[in-house]
Amino acid sequence: MKRGVHSMVKGMKLNPDKEHVKKIQDKLVANDNYCPCYPHKTEDTQCPCKYIRQYQSCRCGLYVKE
Repeated sequence: MKRGVHSMVKGMKLNPDKEHVKKIQDKLVANDNYCPCYPHKTEDTQCPCKYIRQYQSCRCGLYVKE
């Protein structure tokens, strides 16, 4: 995952649960930085995905509201 990506998501921060963050980051690396919650790799599913940018809610729990 790109460093500083979470700063692109206004009102969100990385989940304070470091174990969960590590698990999701490992999945992102294995999935070429595409959200592991989506079956397709599109511009809309690249982390941070369109869903989080649009709704300020992260399906995989990598980000939480500030």
